[in-house]
Amino acid sequence: MNKATLTDVLLTDISSAQGITYITGEQQEKTTSYAQLRERALGLLYHLQALGMQPGNELVLLLNDNQPFIEAFWAGLLGGLLPVSVATGHSDEHKFKFFRILEKLQKPFLFTAQKILQRLENFAQQNDLQAEFAAIKARTLVLESLLDLRTEGQIAAISPETPAFLQFSSGSTGQPKGVILTHANLLSNTRAIIAGAQLNQYDSMLNWMPLTHDMGIIGLHLTPLVLDVQHSLMPTELFVRRPLLWLQKAAEKRAHILASPNFGYQHCLKFFAPEKFAGVDLSEVRLIFNGAEPISVDLCETFMRTFAPYGLASEAMFPVYGLAEASLGVTFSELYAPLRSLNVDRNQLQLGQAIREVPLTDPNSLRLVCVGRAIPDCEVQVADVQGQPTPECHVGRVLIRGLNVTQGYYRDAPATQAVMTTDGWLDTGDLGFMQDGQLYLAGRAKELIIVHGQNYYPYDLENICQQCAGVELGKVAVCGRADANAGTDQILVFVLFKGDAAEFLPLLRCIRQRLNEQIGLEVERVLPVRELPKTTSGKLQRFLLVQRYQQGDFAEIDAELQTLLAQPIHLQAISQDRLVSELKAICAEVVPQQVIDENANIFALGASSLSLAQIHERIDAAYPEMLDLSDFFEYPTLAQLSAYLQKKLTEKS
Repeated sequence: MNKATLTDVLLTDISSAQGITYITGEQQEKTTSYAQLRERALGLLYHLQALGMQPGNELVLLLNDNQPFIEAFWAGLLGGLLPVSVATGHSDEHKFKFFRILEKLQKPFLFTAQKILQRLENFAQQNDLQAEFAAIKARTLVLESLLDLRTEGQIAAISPETPAFLQFSSGSTGQPKGVILTHANLLSNTRAIIAGAQLNQYDSMLNWMPLTHDMGIIGLHLTPLVLDVQHSLMPTELFVRRPLLWLQKAAEKRAHILASPNFGYQHCLKFFAPEKFAGVDLSEVRLIFNGAEPISVDLCETFMRTFAPYGLASEAMFPVYGLAEASLGVTFSELYAPLRSLNVDRNQLQLGQAIREVPLTDPNSLRLVCVGRAIPDCEVQVADVQGQPTPECHVGRVLIRGLNVTQGYYRDAPATQAVMTTDGWLDTGDLGFMQDGQLYLAGRAKELIIVHGQNYYPYDLENICQQCAGVELGKVAVCGRADANAGTDQILVFVLFKGDAAEFLPLLRCIRQRLNEQIGLEVERVLPVRELPKTTSGKLQRFLLVQRYQQGDFAEIDAELQTLLAQPIHLQAISQDRLVSELKAICAEVVPQQVIDENANIFALGASSLSLAQIHERIDAAYPEMLDLSDFFEYPTLAQLSAYLQKKLTEKS
């Protein structure tokens, strides 16, 4: 563990006995040693260099298969290339984000699968991006073309300050920012994680989080590799379809270290049934990292209580705080200790205010989780607007500094200057306070909305809402409302509208459909308002709308709209064959609050990405391997989907 770069670690510091198990199904998996990873990465590097790649060139990784992703990632590191991981996704916004990232790069190359490349080409043709696609296609290596990896590429000379890879902001919308992480940053943070969590040579890890996320690639791949221990990787889509398989595999592999944000625990609880879990032993699990989004104490306690009969230790839940700009980890809570939390008045969490503790029964009570102290080689400070440290229990801006912290954003000096102070502190954009030297997060200084670990910017979501007729610039406000029970932000949309509830209903459905179809967001409420609060300079004051909602100012119109929504959607009737009836029954199980017509757009029903995955799983159980998740986007009504399924069944017979 004394090597200066990650490439040194892979080349000299690991044993041949440990490696990676790639889990692709209940009975499908493949194990590759670290030595084999090195060989395959060097073989892939040869093909990348034959394509024309040289040290410093950006290598965009657009893959949904963990093994080629990992091998290409290491090919990039070994060759001095600059890996850029991008989530594939099925929505238009994911594809737009891909092209926006390309704009940030100098001379990008692409490594992807043929099917993904074809989807990109179709999207480019439909959105006047043919020139951009043609440019990247000329520098693309397709996964299926790799038939021989026996010839090794040339290893580049790497220093600790060489950028290892770019971690682009996790939001699906907005202008992405590429966090530059050097070998020194990453080795500092992985070693701090090892020390802070007291990881050892006997530990093993299992991960379902995407490798495009810093927790996935750094926390649960680089960390076990640097430690030289076994780890397993499970595709995120497999977890979404079968979340309990994560815990079943953890028991089977006798994994000691797991990780998930809140929605992962909630997703497991939705699918849990004791009869499906007989014989599962989770007693080997000693830590479950919990981060990436606001932590719900109630959800944590429910999860731990549910799985306690299967051996899960009551104090295994491990709240942490981190961000890409810190390579990953910033603070860790106390090991093997009960969750520590405070009940505070939610109305006194503004910058500069002293917190006020209140009873849990107080209507303004907000339960905040302690995320602990700074890990080794990283400093944390809570500061006021002038950058001076605040007293304990006073809300301020969370600043970080240390060997793990990025020096800035790739080719984006203004964004870098906006977050870096003259004395080397980085402003995380989060608000928090210290109590007894431990950090509590209170919210976000910027108006980011975080849903299931993903960042969304209000003005970008408002632009999508403006695609609906009747919604104009400056007449819509999208807000995030922290929901402690759900452990994530709830989306509220307010629209300037002067008509009655019945007239507003089509606009409500349009907004909900647009945000769901393009971004995969489930909207909590879409409400008409007579005016939007603004500053004298014309800036929307979204927080005032959230306050009014929490105070019940919109309760009457909300109740009227919910009554109207509960009525059946009457659309053009079509014949009801067996498949349509079955699909309607499946959808009714997953989205019970809606009366579903076969001509209704599935995305207009308020189904989230997780709900769609549950619908797909139930269809797949009845008709195995007949439909892909992407088919929902091509056939968005039950009538269209059932016709396509009928065609596939006929072809198979």
